[in-house]
Amino acid sequence: MARIPRPGRIFANPNPEMLERQMKSLVVTTSVVRQRTSIPVPAVRGWSASDENEAGSAYMFFDYVSGRSLGDCFHTLPPEKIVNIIYEWALYTWELTRLQFPAMGCLGLSNEGDLGVGKYMSCGSVEEGRDTIRPIYRGPWTSVTDYLFGISYLKKCAPQDEASYNRFSFGTYLESLIPFAVKQEWNKGPFVLCHDDLNVQNILVDPSTGHITAILDWDYAAVKPLQSLLAYPESLRWDILDPYYRRFSDYQQQWSQCYRPLYREALMFAADRSNTGIHIESSKLAEILEDSTFYSELERGLSESWRESEAMMFCNGYVYGDLSRDVLKCAARGITAGTWMTTHGTRAGFKPPKKTQSNCKRSGVVAKVKASIKKKKTSVQEGGVSTKPTKKSCNWTSFREKLRQRKKTRQVVEALCDKSEDNQKLNPGTEESENKRPVRKRRGWWGFLFRRFYGRRKGQ
Repeated sequence: MARIPRPGRIFANPNPEMLERQMKSLVVTTSVVRQRTSIPVPAVRGWSASDENEAGSAYMFFDYVSGRSLGDCFHTLPPEKIVNIIYEWALYTWELTRLQFPAMGCLGLSNEGDLGVGKYMSCGSVEEGRDTIRPIYRGPWTSVTDYLFGISYLKKCAPQDEASYNRFSFGTYLESLIPFAVKQEWNKGPFVLCHDDLNVQNILVDPSTGHITAILDWDYAAVKPLQSLLAYPESLRWDILDPYYRRFSDYQQQWSQCYRPLYREALMFAADRSNTGIHIESSKLAEILEDSTFYSELERGLSESWRESEAMMFCNGYVYGDLSRDVLKCAARGITAGTWMTTHGTRAGFKPPKKTQSNCKRSGVVAKVKASIKKKKTSVQEGGVSTKPTKKSCNWTSFREKLRQRKKTRQVVEALCDKSEDNQKLNPGTEESENKRPVRKRRGWWGFLFRRFYGRRKGQ
């Protein structure tokens, strides 16, 4: 049965050279995955990185694949079909370990047509896109630490905007957590091909059979550390992230909490039964998966600007404990305003904001109060004569009038007055001798309160 071409994907990138390299890498990547693994990936049928065509824009055509996104139907599928999908999901993830390379970066072809690893291209999480920035070193990298520092530097060098300094300061803070994340035995490899976002929204399934029909969105797939591949997908750690991010529904959290152990079991099963050139003991793989959330969030925070603050909260709590999150909330503005950060940020070309502390909520309240006081003290121009506004005391009159209208308030005050008078009648001398405070003074205070609110004493 002939396949119908899918609608073309439109690429909007003002850098023609980088766009062409990105599209070539996508074509090569999908071809390698289709040839060397059993992962269902749509074939590329045509593409163009130039605007000089009939479409008037860059495009790419894939084979049509039937199915529904797992993200649209996972809450309606029966458990037995989800179990089958989870097993296939883990199996396809492990199959990517067959595609090992000597360095990290994006796949491409040399002038002689040989497959190799070239410059790393990242998703455009900043407003203008990082693929348009000035030429800097984009790999390939031969160690995990070089890779993590490299993607962090790539993000920092994005086009200048109002968030540039924050990307520099928060990114620099995240870099300090890299030693906690990297497993030294794997720092020099192996390096494997990774899908950049292998989650429910990019997995097509057949709801009637419970099988995966295709895995989509290989745009920014790249050769990365083995730790980047052997990790729980974000869709299976929603419950872990929600205490920090607060954006996942109860059902999403329950779903990930229920099927994450199944994914671990399936991945360990695939590692035992499928020989891909990488052998990891089950106990070691379980340890890697347990630590994978920290590594994945750190990697995301280093490479994507919109994940920085979330990654800081999660990773800081993971390393230093949950109580450190409250400390980090107070110190977040201090990080950007610190002497070291402002000095080195300026040297690196990132101009710190003039008043960093004014963005803090506490400073904002103080500023408003000071402005209000200043406004009261300033002179008011009326008819060309400078006069000072009359001193305005607390608006006690309007406050009293509001309380006078409340029947419940009046009843409480009257009850207090009655209780004070009754105590004096029953024990005229006891309270005065024990508490050293005459009852008449206390009763006088309640009477004063009553007169203050209602203009007369009770019974008058």
